[in-house]
Amino acid sequence: MKRAELRAALKPLADLERLVNRVLAGYAQPRDLVAMRDTLSRLPNILNVIGEGQALPLPKIELANDELSLLESAVDEDPPATLQNTGIIRPGYSQELDSVIDASKHARDWIANLEAVERERTGLKTLKVGYNKVFGYYIEISRGAADKAPANYIRKQTLVNAERFITPEMKEYETLVLNAEERIREIELRLFKETCAIIGKSAFKLLQIARALAVLDVLSSLAETAALGGYARPEVHEGSELEIHEGRHPVVEQSLRGERYIPNDVIFEKGEIVRVITGPNMAGKSTYLRQTALIVLMAQIG
Repeated sequence: MKRAELRAALKPLADLERLVNRVLAGYAQPRDLVAMRDTLSRLPNILNVIGEGQALPLPKIELANDELSLLESAVDEDPPATLQNTGIIRPGYSQELDSVIDASKHARDWIANLEAVERERTGLKTLKVGYNKVFGYYIEISRGAADKAPANYIRKQTLVNAERFITPEMKEYETLVLNAEERIREIELRLFKETCAIIGKSAFKLLQIARALAVLDVLSSLAETAALGGYARPEVHEGSELEIHEGRHPVVEQSLRGERYIPNDVIFEKGEIVRVITGPNMAGKSTYLRQTALIVLMAQIG
């Protein structure tokens, strides 16, 4: 059923209008662009479902291939939630960024292998490499073996059970790592803002797509409600006549469990504008009035 296919196709879409407005306001985060990318990538599926030559004048949806291509190439598949962390930009998008990341990776690998290399070189099994925010990277040796530290080790800190050292070469690689992190964050933030600026230039086009999707969502929801509720399509005219056959209160009917709502007719013939309803308390007069008003309102909204 085409209605069910359309609703299934619309369900995973994000709020495109909200995402575009976040980009324009400068509040967008990496995952906002991911949500926009996922939504734009699903537009062809929407078009395939609604097809062409429909009897109803469904809104026209324009594809955003250029914007989608940019988001696919620039934004990582699974970026961090905020701009405070790295990993926003997809590898291969920026040669400048890739070169800094590669240099940082080499320095990280060197530090990661340092403990094994130094243990083998010095023969000290208690030697280990650590890091803290005060001293950075350091080499730690137990107090009992500290006198066997190589000559190129520079004593940095004395603890109760250990001595901590640094080497000039280790500090050089540490500087590479720390500087690279700051540089990566700086480049990624710049590229992210540039991407948002380009997307912002297509805001009018994207908002038109968002509004078309909203119309489809509303129409499919109304159609689904009509089908599930067994509602009939009304005939609307400019006269004062009102004719409802087997009308049912749409809210009260939903609250019934195991019971059938008894339908009622409402007929205002030509020239009639007032009808008086009488009956005892709890006979359903108010429900009958509200039922009529709701049915008229539902007819007016389609």
